[in-house]
Amino acid sequence: MPEARRCRGGVGVLFGPRLRQSVFCVSLSPRLLRVDVRLRARCVRLFCAYAPTAAHPEEARVFFEFLGGQLEEVANRDTVVVLGDLNAVPRRSERSPYVTERENGNTDALEDLLDRLDLVSANTQFRKPPARLATFAGCKRRRRNACGRNATRRLAQLDHVLVRTRERRRVTNCDTMAPLALRSDHRLLLCDLRHSGNLYRPPKQRPRRYYRALLDARVKRNFACAFVNTLGERRDVEYADISAAVRAAAVTSVPLMRRTLPAWQSDRSSSRRGSTLSGSVGADGRRTTRRKPLRA
Repeated sequence: MPEARRCRGGVGVLFGPRLRQSVFCVSLSPRLLRVDVRLRARCVRLFCAYAPTAAHPEEARVFFEFLGGQLEEVANRDTVVVLGDLNAVPRRSERSPYVTERENGNTDALEDLLDRLDLVSANTQFRKPPARLATFAGCKRRRRNACGRNATRRLAQLDHVLVRTRERRRVTNCDTMAPLALRSDHRLLLCDLRHSGNLYRPPKQRPRRYYRALLDARVKRNFACAFVNTLGERRDVEYADISAAVRAAAVTSVPLMRRTLPAWQSDRSSSRRGSTLSGSVGADGRRTTRRKPLRA
């Protein structure tokens, strides 16, 4: 890997095989990843973020401004969810009633983002003990005359799930859990989000062209013109160029096959091979059909 692209850490996402056809990921920066979960009527846009620590306030300010610009581009009909380690403790207010005590240097940047885009942190909406509100447990601090397990840890609420204020009722629960397989000072943040709408499923079969339509003189003429225009004035062409020109001409001139009707029923030439159908409407309004043999 080139030196300019070499880095450590970053953000990522894990999703199940059921969502493989409905998920599209876009890397916006080394610290921000957008995941589009496509539904039939709209999209759920998930932003996986990792903000700089409070020890670098200028980098954190630039990151929150960039995050706010990306969130402003999302359509109002889509659902927005920001997941990640924002390294910021929200300020206790009516919008964030249940938070930990200590604030840090990124608190003002987070509050400005929440005010500007009308967002709320989901893990500040549920009353829980301080140990379950905190998502970060720092190093132990020994008090005077305290030793061993009596020493206290720094608890902070650094990881968040941000949603729009009008969609906060979709969040049914938000809790933390200590990972068993990984040794980390962060706790896992679990959020239950209720959402209505079926997942988008692409068609299993690609749309097919009705090449029997080339029997029609008009379609054949349009196909020939499109084929000649695609090749241009080139004379020394290869087989790959000819195949690409045929496909391009078919896209513009050959219609798609109708899925509602079978091929034999939509084909006009097949219905004229052995017989023709003629019908009439009787006095009672019913249509009667009779078959006439073709004359040689």
